[in-house]
Amino acid sequence: MCKALFAILLPALALILTGCSGTPVKPPKNNDIDILADNALNIDTLPAKNIKVAADKSWQSSGILLDNGEHIKVKATGKWSPAPLIFKWSGGVGNSFFGAEVPYITGGALMAKLGHDGIPFEIGINKTFQANDYGMLYLAMNDPFEWQYDNEGALDVSIYTSNSKSSDTST
Repeated sequence: MCKALFAILLPALALILTGCSGTPVKPPKNNDIDILADNALNIDTLPAKNIKVAADKSWQSSGILLDNGEHIKVKATGKWSPAPLIFKWSGGVGNSFFGAEVPYITGGALMAKLGHDGIPFEIGINKTFQANDYGMLYLAMNDPFEWQYDNEGALDVSIYTSNSKSSDTST
């Protein structure tokens, strides 16, 4: 009985300690957005749309419909965890210890996509980018979506845009 239990627990413990990490995956070409310099959008005079992004939900609508050519800055604060039972918490930058829904984005990091079928990209705690298409901005924690039921925490996210449009649709 002890040997059988050990044979089950040892691989599980190894996965937990290594964070289910594997070989780094190269991100696909993302024509939906272009990453910009941090100072490309002066947010001093722009109003922020403030939302909470929950750790235990997959893609969450920001309520902001982006236009082609629009500049966006996303800033995040707070703590969340895909592994609260083992006391592993992070902010939007995530931690390579965590598993990932999107293999080329840091596990536990704040990620975004433009439109329902957009290509995900990493936000972390601060990212400025240009939208190269039209669509709703979606945000999520990068944790395997089938494992999100035990996640805890949320990030406070401020979104600044050069020409934002709010939408009442949120999913």
